[in-house]
Amino acid sequence: MKTFFVLTLVVLMNAAFQCETSPLPIPDESKYCSNVDWLRAIITSAQQNSTKAEVIRYQYKGETVYINTCIDCADSMAQVYNCSGEVICQFGGIAGFNTCPDFEDTATQKKVIWRN
Repeated sequence: MKTFFVLTLVVLMNAAFQCETSPLPIPDESKYCSNVDWLRAIITSAQQNSTKAEVIRYQYKGETVYINTCIDCADSMAQVYNCSGEVICQFGGIAGFNTCPDFEDTATQKKVIWRN
């Protein structure tokens, strides 16, 4: 009985330490934007980086937009992309950019689509 208990404990501990956290899957955003290859590239790059990041989808001025931002990064630059992958706004950074001052007041339907 004691051997069975020890063996079970060893197996459980071994299983616990072999769990690897795999990156979150890249979400399918094709129902919001026809071309999301650029978004996949941003998320793939973030998955390979050791910093915490997230991608958030919004509706802004009648179109779907995405923000790629670093979580808990001092002086990081958040960029807002349209469905073509073009940067339409920037927030933060050392210079304190805010090229869309109405974004916080007018952007709606906030949805975090990916976070590492």
